[in-house]
Amino acid sequence: MKDFSSFFQSQNTLSHKNAGITVCSVADAEAGIALTKALVYEIVDAKTAIYLSGGKTPKKLYEAFAQEEIFSPGAVGVVDERYGEPFHTKSNELMFNMSINNNRLIHI
Repeated sequence: MKDFSSFFQSQNTLSHKNAGITVCSVADAEAGIALTKALVYEIVDAKTAIYLSGGKTPKKLYEAFAQEEIFSPGAVGVVDERYGEPFHTKSNELMFNMSINNNRLIHI
């Protein structure tokens, strides 16, 4: 597993390990989004399969990825999707699709 301590130092972010997981301290949600984007842009490329979580918390991050049009992994999956009708109004699948496609539903 790669050590990202130098990355977090370069971002002026306090971090520590807790049970093998790196925990970072940020001032607010916007700072968390900025840090996450910087890390993702650092490590994700066309050879990467990335699995993203649904819900309200990461929605702004996904919208930022869509606006910047830099995020380009080889494959993307949603890890905590509820089972139900495709693109149900409360599904993470719909939120994810709408976020990355600037609020236009595109069946993928």
